Amino acid sequence: MDESYRQMVNANLGRLTAIAKSYAERESHEDLLQEILYQLWRSFPSFAGKSQLNTWVYKVALNTAITGLRSARYSHSVSFSVILQTAGR
Repeated sequence: MDESYRQMVNANLGRLTAIAKSYAERESHEDLLQEILYQLWRSFPSFAGKSQLNTWVYKVALNTAITGLRSARYSHSVSFSVILQTAGR
């Protein structure tokens, strides 16, 4: 699996980097790329070949990016009462 995974990453690294850059802030796109690569590593043994490998890689990367956006949105949420306190009300 190691060599197959390495070949898959090398063939798709530009595309994966572009996805990470388009879904993450400038400071965190490398973290997102690392998470995408990790998810691909975890999921690679379960690739069943029902679709083309490039399609599967894109879907895993996209789902990882969207999950990252959702978790970032919820982790940075602030309650309305905190906003009111900050505003001096």
